[in-house]
Amino acid sequence: MNTNTKFDNKSNIVNKNNKLIKSFNHTLWNEQLDKLPNSYQKILKEHFSDTPVSFLSAEIIHKLQQASGLTQAELGLLLLPLATSFAVAPVSNFFVGAIAFDSEGNAYFGANFEFANTHIGQTIHAEQSAQCVATWSERACVISD
Repeated sequence: MNTNTKFDNKSNIVNKNNKLIKSFNHTLWNEQLDKLPNSYQKILKEHFSDTPVSFLSAEIIHKLQQASGLTQAELGLLLLPLATSFAVAPVSNFFVGAIAFDSEGNAYFGANFEFANTHIGQTIHAEQSAQCVATWSERACVISD
């Protein structure tokens, strides 16, 4: 993304005049959310309301772990399809998600971003994206997993 583009408050990519460039894939997000256990859906829907975000607080992670008995790593694997819904892959059509946890237990979603009409080597990997979300959030201490 160049300096003339940004994310709006609905996770869409817009230009400096707020003209839509790429819309967030709400359909994929909702499909993935619907595949999760009902107890997870309820917690996540309360947290996300209408607009999915790429951050889950340690409090939400803890609630999800209590509802399931899963470890942090197991929970991260279960939530990966949600992170994948943020991917932009016009070149490969291969959508990848990643979740990074910081030392406080917060979770940051990342996804791959490909750019059409450029070399595939310019792709931002899902792990890089999760790290950037953590850095930009100003919440992250140390990424632990």
